[in-house]
Amino acid sequence: MPRIFLTMSLLAFAMLLANAALGLRIGDFNGAARNHRQAQAALRALEGKGGASRRERQAHIDRAASVSDRLDKVKGRKMFHFLFGVAAVLMAVLVNSVSITYFIGTTRWCREVSDAYSFDGHLASQSTRLKRTAFPWALGGVLVLLGIVTTGAACDPSANLQRSAEWVTVHLAVAMVGTTLVAWSFLVQWGRIVAQQTLIGEVQKKVADVRAAKGLDGELRDDMPGDVAAPTSQRAE
Repeated sequence: MPRIFLTMSLLAFAMLLANAALGLRIGDFNGAARNHRQAQAALRALEGKGGASRRERQAHIDRAASVSDRLDKVKGRKMFHFLFGVAAVLMAVLVNSVSITYFIGTTRWCREVSDAYSFDGHLASQSTRLKRTAFPWALGGVLVLLGIVTTGAACDPSANLQRSAEWVTVHLAVAMVGTTLVAWSFLVQWGRIVAQQTLIGEVQKKVADVRAAKGLDGELRDDMPGDVAAPTSQRAE
């Protein structure tokens, strides 16, 4: 599990970094949108006024077309940034969800095995403590991702026409700081998972010792930490 979680975390972090680079390559989306609105407004005013020469009207049409083409290019880069960002955020949320699911399952397993074999509560309490210290980091990572997405939507002129330009710097700052915090939360959770996996090994060893002392010949399977198998003779029955 530590290896799987680390691999998924590195992939999610790489995707977040790549999407940040894509965002920096978009260009001045708000400026392009503002120029497009101004060009269209000027063209409508010219047509409404009347009396404009054919040359003047053609100049406004050409300028509006040029501005529109520039906006379309910026929109294309913005859309790719948006779609890749959705994938990156979903991947990061998945990593945090895997951490939460892992601790829920393994903590319960440690408690049930400790109860079944009458172990002292030290190992089960330690497992619970690891879970409780990992959960805030997982939840915090998801909330940080939500903040990145929210500020990104706020700086989109198609969604926030009047004040979108004011949010560009905010979104950049939140994305940079937030990506760093998410990476740190992954690192903390990975450390907790490594500790939990070590604890599971200790529980399995204690179970094996108890079974050996009682002369049971059943073996624990390595693929499932909670498989405290019955002896072969009992299973046959």
